[in-house]
Amino acid sequence: MLVAAGTSPNITCEKEAPGTFQLDAKKKFFQPHAAVAGADGRYRLQADPDGFFTSYDKDGRFVTYYGDNHPRYAGNVVKAMASAKDGYPHIVRLFARDLAALDPGPQAARDAAWSALVARLDDELTRARRGRRPSHADDRRSDRQGSRRRRVTFIPASSTGCRTTNRSRRASL
Repeated sequence: MLVAAGTSPNITCEKEAPGTFQLDAKKKFFQPHAAVAGADGRYRLQADPDGFFTSYDKDGRFVTYYGDNHPRYAGNVVKAMASAKDGYPHIVRLFARDLAALDPGPQAARDAAWSALVARLDDELTRARRGRRPSHADDRRSDRQGSRRRRVTFIPASSTGCRTTNRSRRASL
């Protein structure tokens, strides 16, 4: 996942690692793609103005994008939120076979592992932002100031070849 804060699309990764992502004709947005299942059941990317995937396809891994990074949803927070609502089914579809094959017996253990991962990421990202472990006082102070704490998940820079993922993470928090 690439995350950008602000109202202009963040295509810095493509500028620093040319050829990693295809951009639109104006070089302002990622070129949208859709994940299409082939006869062998594997997904491939195909240019599609309604798609939620970038052109990145390495070893069966794709990169999605939402909000102001997406040309159809750029411009305001309502559109940006709608992009996630509209886009998530396209991602879930990629995992349909895996999800159908899951044994429901150990679901509680999977849920606990997911909750632990989310808590760890939230803690580490929040601590990195403030340079210390967050406290409840931080939450109250943040609420009084009318701001909201952002909670986001990132992929390592090495996964896409982009050098700025970690630097962008610090800047966008």
